[in-house]
Amino acid sequence: MNVSNPFIGNLPDIFRLFRVWDIFSFLFLAFLFLYVIFSLMVIRQVQLMNSALSTVLSPFLQLIVYLHFVMAILVFVLALLTV
Repeated sequence: MNVSNPFIGNLPDIFRLFRVWDIFSFLFLAFLFLYVIFSLMVIRQVQLMNSALSTVLSPFLQLIVYLHFVMAILVFVLALLTV
């Protein structure tokens, strides 16, 4: 008694359509895009913090935050170019 399942019969076709590496690449790019958005949120948080409490380190913190944003953009663009 051999019962055939149509989904299991087409399983190799599904694997040929989507490779594991393509799915991983898409998820990694989505993560990097969300990380760029996160770095924008960090910029806003530091601006709000500096307006509420200004210290001697405020310009240094803003420099670090902007460098972080630029690096996040560069990593995202490089990842887009290599995919």
